[in-house]
Amino acid sequence: MAKTEPEKPFFESSGKILGLIATIVGIVGGVYTIHDRETRPDLELEMLKPYTGWEVSLRNTGATTAKQIRVGVVAWRNRGRPPAPDVRKSYAVSDLAAGSDVAVNIEVVADSEDPEYRAYREGLSTSGYIVATCESCTSPRAWGFYIPGSGDTSKFEKLFPRSARHWPIAEFPYPDGGPCFYDCVDFPSGVCTGERATSWSPEKGSTNHDCVRPAPPALEAR
Repeated sequence: MAKTEPEKPFFESSGKILGLIATIVGIVGGVYTIHDRETRPDLELEMLKPYTGWEVSLRNTGATTAKQIRVGVVAWRNRGRPPAPDVRKSYAVSDLAAGSDVAVNIEVVADSEDPEYRAYREGLSTSGYIVATCESCTSPRAWGFYIPGSGDTSKFEKLFPRSARHWPIAEFPYPDGGPCFYDCVDFPSGVCTGERATSWSPEKGSTNHDCVRPAPPALEAR
């Protein structure tokens, strides 16, 4: 007499079906995410060495035109505890077609009409970050930077060689992965030696336990 296989419990069969459905949903969701990224604009940013002033090069590496582009800057001096960032500005940028780029003049060290204060401020090192986003961008992208004081020739020569066209910047997940107000941005690694008690690096994050991250004006509501 032939043996009959015992019926599998209902919950076991249901579990396999639910697992299969979850797998299919995951695959479909992944494909949609990849497709969504491939059909959106994406902004790459490079900080240029200041030959006539600070500027960034912004390039749309995505597949569609980037519209309503905003570039924001937040920067502060690494000495003392200023009540607010020295620089907190946003800049509107014209639409960028896929594959095109544009240079944007920015302020990273606070300017002043007082020549004595301006000379004093330029002699201090600066930390901060730059944010770039657009109407259809998946999310804002952000980069931290450090600028030595004008008299710190050893750091300029060692870490910021004259032959380099671009200024070193470190990308981070915006907004929660970036430097806090007062942090010294330790990039390239070692520039913050002897600067502040708290610092930020792309590898370790921030050592500031009372973290405040002021956003550029046009990005606060995003």
